[in-house]
Amino acid sequence: MKIKRISAKKILNSKEKPAIELTVSTTNGKFKASAPAGVSRGIKEVQYFPSNSVDKAVEIVKKNFNNWLKKITISNIHDFEKLETKLKEHDKSDNWKNIGGNTVIALEFALLRALSKGEPWKYLNPDAYSVPTPLGNCIGGGSHAKNQLSTDFQEYLLIPQAETFTDCMFANNYAYQKLQTVLKKFDPNFKSTIDDESAWITSMSNTKTLKILQKTLEKVSNELGFQIKIGVDVAASEYWTGKFYHYKNPERKITKEKQLDFMERVSKRFDIFYLEDPLQQKDFDGFAKLRKSTKSIICGDDLTVSHVSLLKKAIKKESINAILVKPNQVGSLYETINLVELAKTKGIMPIISHRGNETMDSMIADLAVGLELPYIKCGIKGKERIAKLKRLQEIEKKIQD
Repeated sequence: MKIKRISAKKILNSKEKPAIELTVSTTNGKFKASAPAGVSRGIKEVQYFPSNSVDKAVEIVKKNFNNWLKKITISNIHDFEKLETKLKEHDKSDNWKNIGGNTVIALEFALLRALSKGEPWKYLNPDAYSVPTPLGNCIGGGSHAKNQLSTDFQEYLLIPQAETFTDCMFANNYAYQKLQTVLKKFDPNFKSTIDDESAWITSMSNTKTLKILQKTLEKVSNELGFQIKIGVDVAASEYWTGKFYHYKNPERKITKEKQLDFMERVSKRFDIFYLEDPLQQKDFDGFAKLRKSTKSIICGDDLTVSHVSLLKKAIKKESINAILVKPNQVGSLYETINLVELAKTKGIMPIISHRGNETMDSMIADLAVGLELPYIKCGIKGKERIAKLKRLQEIEKKIQD
């Protein structure tokens, strides 16, 4: 497949902030893709745009990409390494600060669509037989609920144990609606407002929120006939000061040792199935202690930011048994695939994820199936989240047919 032309434009993401969309014309046809942005971000994430400007990124694509990449032929997935090597001739930084990681990811997503003629999942995995379980964000706080009194934990996740993706999607929607009624009853400040990912914002404390969620899910699980487990994205780095963890609801400051003890107690008391970023992003040893002392899946996000080098460190330290995969964190589809392969060989569960500031692009759904990932975080409500869910429903139907 040969690249004929590349163009770019500025669009708006789910928070009406600028994002980039690229269109590629190839010998396989014309395809487009866009890249999301994170709200809470790890310190090792690549830079999204040059000079943090989408306009600058669009200008670079329009002025240079057709010349830089005009001799590139994409014949298979391994040619993306060749593509990235060519781009790095013009951006010698280690974090895409001159071109932008989001620019690269949007380009690669569009090219993968072109290479696969619109079916990336099937191209990557012709024998695909299953669709991942969705992790649905039902209650949100922290950085996702800016300027509002909220729970400190960033996400409270629903993890349904149904047999089909469609049943899982229904369960998450049903529980989400039930929670609205319950929160109205138990939280006098609840106004049915939503956060960056369309999750409910409650003013209750972390533990009270978990208690309400646990009781609600017990009832919903009995009604549906299958269990919905609890996941939590603590996003602990967001309130780590360098000396202690500073909680605001209720107001308190605790040491790293007490944070570790708190996470152990939360995991056991509320039977947490999945626990993401329970400690700050440099505490590989603390993660390792927690992984050994709880039954929860301990997942790294800010800890590893989709970088192979950081995953290798986590493997050496035995810090995690799951890793969140966000292609735009590393600005490389090729490294994303290598990350997933490495995680699998070491018994670490890769979980692909959306971002707080999302677009309508649904590529992570195709990647989840194509790379045979067991779980996907893509939200429950909001058109940008639903775009991923609907794509997974489409894929499930094609697999079943």
